[in-house]
Amino acid sequence: MICDIRTIDEIAGFAAGFADDPAFSDPMLRTGEQVSRNLAGAISRPEGHRVIGVYGGGALRGVFSFLVDREAGYLELLAGLCREEDACREMLGWLGRQFPGYGADFVFNPRNRPLRAALEERGAAFDPEELRLVWDRRPLPEAGGRQVVPCGAACREAYLALHRDEGRYWTGEKVLAAQDRFRVFLALHEGRVAGYIDVTCPFAENEPYDLFVCEEARGRGYGKALLRAALAANGPRGMAALVEAENVPAIRLFRSLGFTEDPSGSSVLARLTL
Repeated sequence: MICDIRTIDEIAGFAAGFADDPAFSDPMLRTGEQVSRNLAGAISRPEGHRVIGVYGGGALRGVFSFLVDREAGYLELLAGLCREEDACREMLGWLGRQFPGYGADFVFNPRNRPLRAALEERGAAFDPEELRLVWDRRPLPEAGGRQVVPCGAACREAYLALHRDEGRYWTGEKVLAAQDRFRVFLALHEGRVAGYIDVTCPFAENEPYDLFVCEEARGRGYGKALLRAALAANGPRGMAALVEAENVPAIRLFRSLGFTEDPSGSSVLARLTL
């Protein structure tokens, strides 16, 4: 049986049992701010979210929190706490009935075998596992002469032409429209936009959503300059990044500016059409 969760008190004890479990903790509930935003905050904003509990035998077996964008036909898993494959299957079946045809993204702990198995049965596509890298707040190096500027009206179209949307929810248009959530910086090479970084800005711990440099400008320090600009603008807040485990150049870039691996923070993204 699946029911909407109406208050955080209904699930607080259940959720607490996952916090230190290396196989089933949720990478989107690592901090108090994330718990507040992705569980309590989602419950309090039902117009754009659904938080559900999967029950069986009189007991709570799973809790799942979703962002729901009805206009775009899109769902995003904000938190998934479950140790039982049958409960994960039940959740996916319920989503298919409630939101047929929606695109859905699931970010979860790669050690969570029950959720992965249930998604595999539904034909989900999986991105490579990502490492969580955390900035150690060391002093930033000098800018190094590479020109990096905030994205303004004059560069809007050049940024949109370069942006890698590829079916993502956060398209370039949506990023620019969400000025309360994102900062965008552009790298200029020979007077042209050669790269960008989209980075969140309102949280206690922010993250780069996308970092890209054109092929012709690679190897010239623009990636490092973009990341440095994002860190400088972030001020005293923390920053973490998710990087594909096999992307050695990207990992090297983040480490060069003081990011270190958080062994408990790996995640994997699965994409599914309901």
